[in-house]
Amino acid sequence: MQVGIAVLAHDSHRGQGGEENFQKACSYFKHNYAVAMHARIDLPTDGPWDHEQVDALADEAMRGVTLARAITPDTAQINLHATMPLNVGFWFGSRFRHDHAPEVALLAAKPSGTFSSFIPVTVLGPAPSSKSPLIVESPTIFDEGDPCYTALALDLQGLGEQFLPLVRETCREYGIHTLLVMRSKTSRLDTSLKTFNGVVEQVCREWRRLKLPDAARAGRHFAFLTGPVPIAIALGARLAAPTRNSWTAFSLRKNDHNYTPMPNHPMS
Repeated sequence: MQVGIAVLAHDSHRGQGGEENFQKACSYFKHNYAVAMHARIDLPTDGPWDHEQVDALADEAMRGVTLARAITPDTAQINLHATMPLNVGFWFGSRFRHDHAPEVALLAAKPSGTFSSFIPVTVLGPAPSSKSPLIVESPTIFDEGDPCYTALALDLQGLGEQFLPLVRETCREYGIHTLLVMRSKTSRLDTSLKTFNGVVEQVCREWRRLKLPDAARAGRHFAFLTGPVPIAIALGARLAAPTRNSWTAFSLRKNDHNYTPMPNHPMS
């Protein structure tokens, strides 16, 4: 038994690609799975995105998981395919608790040049892995920043030095004190369970190992994201779910090449 849940947070600034991916996922689930469900929202074209709207989309997905459990055998595999900006994906994932949907697989388009089929690449819950696909850099300290503000920056597309200047600029703008940067060893991650699970587990492991005072652990956290949406969602579920209101996720805004926060609210 296979259950497919497709969700879309449509960003009109990124064109019709997201809509097309969502429709192909819906079609694939309908024709290949015993149960297919879908839900969507349209992100505002002007002004900040509403994090409560994203919460509502996550709640709808969780209701789909609950319904799938009720109408299918215990052995059914529940699959989730999400199309959304990375910062939205992180916040979407943070709505899920480890104990709510640990067995849900996150899907990506099969790397064949088409979007006609989808494969599991990671899960919402813990997925033990000793693989370390990322290079971990020594933390950067901004002396003028607030010691309670700590950031994680992931270069999962091999951008190298092109990645850091805008991240550092945004750190200074937000008063961030400590920045942990992790880089992919390749320009493109292998689309597989082994690699994606390895990335998620390594990021969580290195975040836990980061030497921070108690005030920083209990302070505000920030995530600068690149790479695949399933990794952003899984990291939201693994890192931010227990203390989600202390997290802000950033992804690059395509139209003006600036970082967009989610949620977008005044810093306190």
